[in-house]
Amino acid sequence: MGGKDKKGPRTKGNTKPSSSGRSAELLGNVTEFVGFSGLPEGSYVPVIGANSLVEDASADSNIPADFRLSLRKMGKRDSTTKIKALQEFTELCQQNSLDMLKAVLPFWPRIFSRLAVDGDRRVREYLHKSHVQLTSQLGRNLAPYLKEMMGAWFTSQCDPYAPAASLASHSLKTCFPGNKLPEAIAFCHNEIMDYIKDSIFKENDFSDEQKERITIGGIAGYSLLLQQVKCDVLEAEKYLLRHTEMWKNANLYKIVEQSKSLPIKQAWFGLIYSVVHYLPQVAKENSKRLLPSIFKFLDDSESTSQPALWETTLKILLTVENASSYVNLSSHATPKFLNLLRNACSGNARKIGPLIVPYVRLLREHKESQAEEFDRQVIEALFQGLLCRSIFNSSLEASALSESLFQLLDYIAKASVDISHFEELLQNTVIPSLDLMVKSKCSELVVSAVIRQMTVTLNCWFRTEESVANAFWEFLENFIMGLITQSLDPDTSLFENVALIILVLMDAHSKLDNRTKMNRRCIRIRFADTNTEDLSKGQETSPVHLPEMPLPFREKVVAMSILVCKDTLKRLEVSDCETSLRLFASLMRCDDILRGFLAGESASSIDSMLCSIRRMLEKLRDKNTAFLLFTILDVIDSDVRCKVLEDLAIDEQTCAAMASTALESSELSQKQVVLEWLQSPYVGDLLISTAKHVGVYLSEDENNDFSWSLLRAALAARQPSSQEPLLPKEHISGIMNAFTEAFYAEHVEENFIDTFVQKLSNTLKPSSQSNFFIDPSGEWLDSMVKILCSSMTIQPVSFNILLELWKKGASYATHSRCLSAVAIIKENLTAIPEFNVAERLVDIFQHVLELELTQGDNEASHLLVRQILLSDSEWMNWMKETSSCDLMAKEIMNGRYCHSNPITNNFKPLQLKNWYGLLNAAFVVSSIVVRNQHMFEQDGNSLIPYVFYATAVAEILLEINRKRMKDDTLNDIDKISGALGSNANSLLSSCSDQERKEIFRKTLQNSRQYRWIWCVAARKLQAVLQQSLEENEITENTVMIFCNLNDENLNRITQTQIAKLSAISSDDWAESFQLLAYIRFLLEKLAASANDDTLISVAESVKILQSWQLKHDESFLFGQDLKAISRTGSSVKAVWSIIEVIRLLSTIVEFYPYKLEHSSWDFILCSMTSWCTTFEESWTDVSPANQHTNPMLLSFTVALSRLIQSCGALIADVDEKKEESISSLPPNLASEWNDVFSDAAYNAILPVFFLQSRCNNLSHLSSFCLMEALALSVRHVPVKLLHQTTEKLSPLLLAKHSAIQFAAHGLIIKLLPEIISAEAIKCKEELDGDQEKTERSPPQALLLPIEKANLENLDELRCGDLHTVEPYSQECQQILGYFLGWDLILRLCGSSDSELRYQYASYLTNSKLISRLMDILFCIIPHASFQQQANLEMEFRPDITLTEKIIQDIAIMIYSSALRHLPAVVRRWCNNADKRTASLVEKFTSRCVSPVLCSLDLQFCTKTWDNMTVRVRPTAREVIATYKLNEEGSMELIMQLPANYPLGNIVVETGRKVGVTANQWRSWILQLQTFLMQQNGSILDGLTLWKRNVDKRFEGIEECYICYYVLHGSNYQLPKLSCRTCRKKFHADCLYKWFSTSNNSTCPLCRNLF
Repeated sequence: MGGKDKKGPRTKGNTKPSSSGRSAELLGNVTEFVGFSGLPEGSYVPVIGANSLVEDASADSNIPADFRLSLRKMGKRDSTTKIKALQEFTELCQQNSLDMLKAVLPFWPRIFSRLAVDGDRRVREYLHKSHVQLTSQLGRNLAPYLKEMMGAWFTSQCDPYAPAASLASHSLKTCFPGNKLPEAIAFCHNEIMDYIKDSIFKENDFSDEQKERITIGGIAGYSLLLQQVKCDVLEAEKYLLRHTEMWKNANLYKIVEQSKSLPIKQAWFGLIYSVVHYLPQVAKENSKRLLPSIFKFLDDSESTSQPALWETTLKILLTVENASSYVNLSSHATPKFLNLLRNACSGNARKIGPLIVPYVRLLREHKESQAEEFDRQVIEALFQGLLCRSIFNSSLEASALSESLFQLLDYIAKASVDISHFEELLQNTVIPSLDLMVKSKCSELVVSAVIRQMTVTLNCWFRTEESVANAFWEFLENFIMGLITQSLDPDTSLFENVALIILVLMDAHSKLDNRTKMNRRCIRIRFADTNTEDLSKGQETSPVHLPEMPLPFREKVVAMSILVCKDTLKRLEVSDCETSLRLFASLMRCDDILRGFLAGESASSIDSMLCSIRRMLEKLRDKNTAFLLFTILDVIDSDVRCKVLEDLAIDEQTCAAMASTALESSELSQKQVVLEWLQSPYVGDLLISTAKHVGVYLSEDENNDFSWSLLRAALAARQPSSQEPLLPKEHISGIMNAFTEAFYAEHVEENFIDTFVQKLSNTLKPSSQSNFFIDPSGEWLDSMVKILCSSMTIQPVSFNILLELWKKGASYATHSRCLSAVAIIKENLTAIPEFNVAERLVDIFQHVLELELTQGDNEASHLLVRQILLSDSEWMNWMKETSSCDLMAKEIMNGRYCHSNPITNNFKPLQLKNWYGLLNAAFVVSSIVVRNQHMFEQDGNSLIPYVFYATAVAEILLEINRKRMKDDTLNDIDKISGALGSNANSLLSSCSDQERKEIFRKTLQNSRQYRWIWCVAARKLQAVLQQSLEENEITENTVMIFCNLNDENLNRITQTQIAKLSAISSDDWAESFQLLAYIRFLLEKLAASANDDTLISVAESVKILQSWQLKHDESFLFGQDLKAISRTGSSVKAVWSIIEVIRLLSTIVEFYPYKLEHSSWDFILCSMTSWCTTFEESWTDVSPANQHTNPMLLSFTVALSRLIQSCGALIADVDEKKEESISSLPPNLASEWNDVFSDAAYNAILPVFFLQSRCNNLSHLSSFCLMEALALSVRHVPVKLLHQTTEKLSPLLLAKHSAIQFAAHGLIIKLLPEIISAEAIKCKEELDGDQEKTERSPPQALLLPIEKANLENLDELRCGDLHTVEPYSQECQQILGYFLGWDLILRLCGSSDSELRYQYASYLTNSKLISRLMDILFCIIPHASFQQQANLEMEFRPDITLTEKIIQDIAIMIYSSALRHLPAVVRRWCNNADKRTASLVEKFTSRCVSPVLCSLDLQFCTKTWDNMTVRVRPTAREVIATYKLNEEGSMELIMQLPANYPLGNIVVETGRKVGVTANQWRSWILQLQTFLMQQNGSILDGLTLWKRNVDKRFEGIEECYICYYVLHGSNYQLPKLSCRTCRKKFHADCLYKWFSTSNNSTCPLCRNLF
């Protein structure tokens, strides 16, 4: 409706909206304090009033400004402002001194009195918090101002808001402890009375709610005043007069009569009670007004006010003698009193119940003639109240009413002169009412309460009033027997009530066990300051101890019960009545009734009774019937008993019901018949079969729950006397064995073990027992340890439960059980399947050790920990079982390990299981030692070498599987490696220096003796210890192990070893493979640190090898087949020596090529050529088994591949004229390599490479090493030798080995120039033939990896959703081939001319390949990389290790390359993308790619033509192009690159133009902008195209009359299609678009048909 903006501030011309806080703050700057008046508004008044206790205005100068501000805020209307002010005031009271508070005190009383009746309860609460703080600090200094605030302070204790009232009461008691409070109240009595009088009578401008609260505070405060002031003070004349005046004021009664507020009524009732109690004389004087003011409320239906109302009414009637003269009790009190009883006192029976008998006595005195009728009415009313639904669920209310009923009967019996009145009441009122109660399905709580109170009363009467008791019993007996005999169709609730009546009569504390309990929980609230002891005492309510039942009474009840039993038994025999059976069973629980009944029955009758009960048990199978049967069997003949139990054991379900009853009932467990039956084999078989059943089925049905409860009861049952198990050991052992079998059985359910463990825990630890039974034989405990040590999937919660169960059971025989558990743990050390099981074993041992330590036997604890350790022989035997040769296969093939004896056996598949077990065992033992180092002493030192051995194994396993996708086992090995390293460091940290040296010497000795993995272990230990070797210890063996020797020692040892080589006889050269390996190790470590003597020795070593070759040419493996060479004798040594020669030569070529003479190069290259012949022969018709298992063939292939790679890399450096290679190497070396040797090398290696690439058999670890060596060797193959076409190479981009993929990528790059030339020729032929193409597909071979790559997971993602690629997974291989294929296509586009690039771009766009690429790229590129610069060039070496980071870097490089070579295509894709994707791409491009691309493009932008010059300003990202029209005219263009280049538009600005019209200039500017945005290439390409377009324009070629460009902006074609009429020429693309959009085929200029 155009209303005002309600959110706007109400400034009304002011510069700022109003603020009460700011106003008070501004007023706080006033130098003098402005006090508060007594006005209700709390307005500001002059400084000091006339009545103030402050003498002058100088008092405010002592008040700090913050106090002034807070006091002023308290006078504001806003509640929030007042609350904040009170909080500030409280803090100020805490922070300031006593003198400062004294200065504030004069201004506090009036503020306190006003805020004490504030309308906001929070204000009142915070007021009293502040008041507590102030008064607690001031103490007796309050005295001068006490009377001013005492009225509000005292009455605030009656505030309806409980927190405020509690704080007020607390502050009074704190300020006036003990007897000082009554004295203070007496001192301020008149002021309090004045305040109360004002609160009740004074008219204030308050709301109705506030007025009501003030009135309540005044009335309740008056009542509290009467209670807390001493009587002698109240009766003093000067105080009594005030009270007399108060009660004579007629307005007092009018206020209450006119009010409809319940709290006011309650306060009024309390006040009258206090007046009658403490000022009886005043009450009597005003009884004429008091009595009517009370009696008029008797009709009130409010239950909360009734206790106070009737208590006050009784009090005043008993106090005022002539009360009947003021009110008519018969018409006013009696009907209302009876109505109250009929309503069960409206839920207040506990409070009103004690008043009933005194009230009846008082009313009977006023109705003496009608006393008998009044008694009947009251009793009927009480019975009607007991039938009210409101007390059905309240035992306290029912007990209170029942107690009042029988107290009233006792009073009537004693008050009656003649017993006939009492008998008449029983016959006509009590018994009929009781009959109605029993038959009306009344609550058990009510019936129990009535019968229990009746029993108590009868017990009392049989002792004191026997005649009365006999009269009552006669009527009661007839009533009970009538209930039994009159019911032809017995009602269940009726018979249960009969049983309840009889049992309660026998014992007032009895109750039926089979009655349904209420589904209500008793909740007790415990406050923080509650004393725990007091709370526990309050919760333990001691039962009422009744006097022993009189014998006559017991005899009468038993005799009647026997009659009832006989009647019910007859019903049971005739009709199998379940109701009769329950009644009979309930009565048989009483020993007196049971023995009295059986004493009067014959043997045949007992047999008949047992048959009936057995028949009912087989039918019902309930605990009630089973209990009855056991009860009867316990007192009959043993022969009959055995026969009955044997017959019942046939039915398993019946037997289970009996067993459950016998085990769960503590009463039955004491009976001999039950003990004997539980020992029987029937029960044992039943329990064992039940345990087996629950171990198979875990369904949540009733039968399964019953089975678990039966087993729980069986294991928890105890003999009452000795607390020994109730069942024999055989039964319990069978149950435990069944539980154990359940763990090892095959289960269908997924979470079976966890569910079973939870149920088993509940069974073994029932809540009713403080402990549980565990089979002392220990078999069950050992089985539990085996389960914990197994590879079962056990959740941590279940694991902890089983462990706690074991600890509880093992506590009975700690040492033997702990030893047994450790033995089981050690057995499992040798076959740990998973790392989590290893961690579990450590935890189990730690718990076992902690349990042993609790016994305090240190020797036993040390025995336990020593038992878990493995001896040296156990470690070495385990290591022999595992094949180190297979583990070190990669090291052997690469030559990184020197073996002491020639390797003759084939490589076998790696037995990962054995190594994995070794790692887990080492982890377990080392973790145990680390956790308990103080107990192992020297044992930990002997363990350290084996821990480093295991660490070395883990390192090797991770290294050889580095280029495989990590499975769970490899992830576990990675975790174990870190854990072992941490354990080893912890063990070393506790060793002394001497101990560390001994550990190092032992490890070094093992490495020299055993080699293999011990060498790696020694190297790792030496790196950790930083242990240095003595001079005499530095040998070739140590050099092979350690790598931190200084250059001087390395040069010395190298020269020594080469000298040894020269000393070897030429006939013994085949034995020198170890020496050759040592020299190679030394040369690799020296590298560029070799001195001149060493370099001379290196050249000399080649000559030595050459001399060997000249003498033993036939043994140098020239042209031989390695498959045919024997693996025994000297032949195998010769093969390994030749392999070491090849490795040494490749090392020399790689690191020391410039010191070799021409003859040495001839030897190396000629030998390499001969070995290539051997290579070809050896790989011809090689079997699949030898391809990956023959150690000599594989090592020879890897060594030769490295030699070819080293030579190829060296010649490539020479061709690129790097360093000083041209002058240092023989001048004709490169030509000889290119012309002769490279052909032999690569013609031999390439076929094997392609053979292995197509094989894709990567199951054996050696295949990875072989493929990587072959891939590295073909990196420098000349293009002329690549006989494989692109069509055969491109499928390798999707190979399963990354080395193959990278090698194929590198080979195809070498073929790209030929591909580009062929594509350019095709394009030229099409143009010459007038076959214009708008798009062209890149060569199909290059598209193959892009189209065939399986990237289903990435295709389903949305662009920008981050996807992590697991290195070396199948998905990784596919995406790597996809990216490498795109890299080739982008290189093709970047190297092609503009026409081809446009056609390629059109195809990639229209086929949506570029869109798919972009979506995939931005699912791989991590968001964290938005802060790094893109790398435009990456070297894809075949030996690169793929990681998640490298895959992401490749994705970034591909995106950068796409932006560099196809910017228009990427720009178009980004513009068409959704907002989220576009924003992500823009952000990444601006931060990571644009700076690099800008720098690169600007770097190559500078160029000069005849008529145009281009220069750049890199810091400003500007390109300036100057085009000369003629000698006088020129134009200058300035191109500004955007921050998100090349996604953003390049801004072209005018620099300088001479001799060019404005229209022409505008046209050329537009043309340049179009070319820069539409072309796919660099800025220089765009400028070149623009220059060509302008040149053509000046050459006289007309532009297209649709786009007005000479060259088309996309395909760069000239206008060729001309109109037959007007002869104007157009671009083909422009005409097509014109015809499509205009829907006609006319010429755009002349409008004739084209």
